[in-house]
Amino acid sequence: MNRYILPLSVLGTAVGGAVLLKDFVAGGACPSKTTIPGKTVIVTGANTGIGKQTALELAKRGGTIILACRDLEKCEAAAKEIRGETLNHHVNARHLDLASLKSIREFAAKIIEEEERVHILINNAAVMRCPHWTTEDGFEMQLGVNYLGHFLLTNLLLDKLKASAPSRIINLSSLAHVAGHIDFEDLNWEKRKYDTKAAYCQSKLAVVLFTKELSRRLQGTGVTVNALHPGVARTELGRHTGMHRSAFSSFTLDLPEVYLNPPGDEYLPTVTVTSVISLLPFLFLLIFLLCRCWCRAKNKATEDETKSQVNDDSSSPDMDFQEENQHDVSEDIPPEEDRQMDMHVSLSSFPCFLPQVFSPHFGSSCWQVHAEEDLPESSESSAQLHQDPLTGSGDSLPSCTTEDSSK
Repeated sequence: MNRYILPLSVLGTAVGGAVLLKDFVAGGACPSKTTIPGKTVIVTGANTGIGKQTALELAKRGGTIILACRDLEKCEAAAKEIRGETLNHHVNARHLDLASLKSIREFAAKIIEEEERVHILINNAAVMRCPHWTTEDGFEMQLGVNYLGHFLLTNLLLDKLKASAPSRIINLSSLAHVAGHIDFEDLNWEKRKYDTKAAYCQSKLAVVLFTKELSRRLQGTGVTVNALHPGVARTELGRHTGMHRSAFSSFTLDLPEVYLNPPGDEYLPTVTVTSVISLLPFLFLLIFLLCRCWCRAKNKATEDETKSQVNDDSSSPDMDFQEENQHDVSEDIPPEEDRQMDMHVSLSSFPCFLPQVFSPHFGSSCWQVHAEEDLPESSESSAQLHQDPLTGSGDSLPSCTTEDSSK
């Protein structure tokens, strides 16, 4: 079983990592169940992608939804699809081309004339990393659509939004705004080489700055303004890039969101299959660590058992006899001489190095005697110290010398 733990851990980590990446870049599901009956909502660019899903979700919650799109035919098809799915007949399509100031003014005039209230304006439409195109009025396309078009639309509808307070304005920006830089001397990229990515970041940074200033100016009016990063999703916004053409990005972004909450539990956190799968790497890591700890504990128990067996084998009668002889030898030393000598006698646990090299008694333990300067030179005591603890003779000892500190 142990040999399968590491491959399974790697596999679980890879799958769980992909799911975590998907959850990170795409964002979580909205747990709110708030309904909006009687509210009027305008969503720009609502015929596809995030705008269409936003309009669909708001239509399920009631209210009047206005889809504002450049392609009126696609907009009508999207509105028809939303009406059929939600059974909300207050879903209408309107023509709005954010690349044309004329179209924006016509759309705003029609909304002011036909709609009594406008409670929510969602500035969703955008273009991303397109070639160096220009709008009908000569502005760089990304800056013109993402920022200037919505800037004009918001200001034209601002009085209607104030009259419908409490109301709100939601601007879809992007995390790419952190890399943005606004060149006020060359907003339309006429003096430098066009960079599609830098132009997109510039437009999204302009949206964030516009949101912050508008929010400051509308304090106390009942109109709130927010900018958001919608995450990464598989939409037509990336048609000018290769973002969704790789197998990895398609797999990551197309993971299904299957909800596990039982119906009616609106107060519980939203639980999905992908959020459960994201726990796989931690689960496999936990199993791996538990198996490692179990193996180490088993090995330590085996080592302890082996050591106990060795200790039992070492407690033999010969060893007891040797310990008794050592005790007898220490008792042979007169107490008077023991008080006069400051010496240390110990049986080394390791063989002496020099006797191993020069003495035929290879591997034998030896006595090491360290005497101080006041050690009396007594041949009798020296003979006693050099006697073999077992035989009482000095012939069987290895050639260990007595080290005198006075030398």
